[in-house]
Amino acid sequence: MVFTVMLTTGKAVGSEQKVLGTIDSIGTRTLVVRAEADAGVLNDVMSRVEDIVGVTWALGFSPAQDVTNSAFEDGTPVPVRFAYGTQLGTLSIPERQPISDDLAYVSPEALSQLGLDYPSGSISLNSGAAIAVVGEIETPEVLDRFEPLVVVPRQDSTTDNQPLGLVVVTVDAPENVEAVGKAVLSVLAATDSTKVKIESSKELADLRAIIQSQLGSFSRTLVLALFSVTAVLLTVVMTGLVLMRRKDFGRRRALGGTRSFVFLMLLLQTSILSLAGALAGSLTSLALLAGSGDPLPGMAFSVSVITLTLGTALVAGVIPALIASRREPMKELRVA
Repeated sequence: MVFTVMLTTGKAVGSEQKVLGTIDSIGTRTLVVRAEADAGVLNDVMSRVEDIVGVTWALGFSPAQDVTNSAFEDGTPVPVRFAYGTQLGTLSIPERQPISDDLAYVSPEALSQLGLDYPSGSISLNSGAAIAVVGEIETPEVLDRFEPLVVVPRQDSTTDNQPLGLVVVTVDAPENVEAVGKAVLSVLAATDSTKVKIESSKELADLRAIIQSQLGSFSRTLVLALFSVTAVLLTVVMTGLVLMRRKDFGRRRALGGTRSFVFLMLLLQTSILSLAGALAGSLTSLALLAGSGDPLPGMAFSVSVITLTLGTALVAGVIPALIASRREPMKELRVA
């Protein structure tokens, strides 16, 4: 039974998890707020955004400015953004900067476009101001769309009152995207809300919920059908075995075995055999799925199937165990 469930429903669950993982990788939990420079969204908003329930990650960025490698007069322009927030460490940026001057951190793609062999050197703004490049950042998936990425962290995020052009937020669950998006908009304190736009993955989150519901419903129906049929067959088979061994149970009763002893003994035998079979079936089916390149259902599903198998076997064994426990010694041991 477990072997069949794992190769059918288990395969379907593994495929479901793979599909949902693909959707999640696109960004079902991401919110991006875009504000024009004169929208009135300032960097002090980050403390309020980070306090919203459901927000797991947030960073604010100033409007982009072009920078070039200071060593070249006509270098390739790359956008630079000043960053605000308490989670700059996720970009491999130190929490505290070694000096008070602005320091730039660049992604590998930005490093290449700037013509830098190593994350060190100097970049120049259009205004002529120079910023030292001191390190390389690991671009998280949520910021891939903003590559090439050059970030200048600002440690003091409450007193600068600098305008933000971007606020990027990650939500704890896809179903909370819409609610968190409304909460983020409510704390922006923009002076001109018409110049603020929010890009959410609500459509992807809705699609994820539909797919999860449909695939989950199919898997549950299939599991229920398989276990129901198995329970009936197991009851019939065990009842037949009990009737074939009725004289053995009669002898146990004659030797002093109580009805409860015979009942529990048969359930114990059933549980031990079911557990051994469930473990063997799970391991074999997982090996076959892995060998064929199919997605694995995960540990939680496997443990749930084994537990459900054990429960089904015990329930199916109740009627045969009752029949065995009620065999009368005098009747079963009577010699014709």
